[in-house]
Amino acid sequence: MFFAVSPTADRAALKVIKAHLVEAPNVRERFAAEVDNLKLCGGERPIWWRF
Repeated sequence: MFFAVSPTADRAALKVIKAHLVEAPNVRERFAAEVDNLKLCGGERPIWWRF
């Protein structure tokens, strides 16, 4: 987990999945579940991710 700041000074938590874990069983599902949970309390800012 990293602290990040956007060009417009928005603060964010940046989570990185290491390359060797991307294809591991359940990693994508767990990460997607985390994103879904963040969307419930994330307010107006969008939450996006990609592999």
